[in-house]
Amino acid sequence: MTRILPTAVLALSVAVPALASERTYQCNDGQQRRIKQVDSQTVWLIDSEAGGEERRELLSQAVSASGVRYASLRSEWWEKGDSALLNRLGQNQVQCELVAQAVTEDRIMVQIGWRERRAFPGATLEVQLLDVSLADAPAKVISAKTSVLEVGIPLAVALPFKPAEIDRRMTYAVSVRLTQDGKLLMLNTTRNTVLTRGAGKVAEVLLVAPDKP
Repeated sequence: MTRILPTAVLALSVAVPALASERTYQCNDGQQRRIKQVDSQTVWLIDSEAGGEERRELLSQAVSASGVRYASLRSEWWEKGDSALLNRLGQNQVQCELVAQAVTEDRIMVQIGWRERRAFPGATLEVQLLDVSLADAPAKVISAKTSVLEVGIPLAVALPFKPAEIDRRMTYAVSVRLTQDGKLLMLNTTRNTVLTRGAGKVAEVLLVAPDKP
């Protein structure tokens, strides 16, 4: 279970780069660098050293106004499309361009908000990618992520999935539920389709309180 530092309600358009198991960049300092995906939140930044040795540094996803940014105490790796910037303490900024990647995992970006002017610190947010193709059968869960809100509400949640599990003939939608102490606080009541039948990889989800019996 991850913990999210949330920010504001439904906002800017979001770029959704594919998650690749490994991405190779050529940088303007003459070196090639590789990004190896550990999970949706963490990567290894791999530098090639003289003599063929490698130096690895573990970076975690950080808040970013655009693109995808990973950071540690001494390094920052910021991807925007096929370009990336590397910033290290005490060193000049390095610009890099993507030259190769092996995509084994992709993701959708789910932007979440609600109209109520209140926050739910400590609430549990569950986001699921569902196959909703069959009207007379339960939806099939393709991917799911559970997070605990610390303050406010999340701007966006990245939900990974395996492209091999997606059938272009089927219909997929996002389900979002907010619970606290076992009580359902809010959920989405309209279908938010993604991936197929003209839908993309960004879902804007408005949560509402459940109907009372």
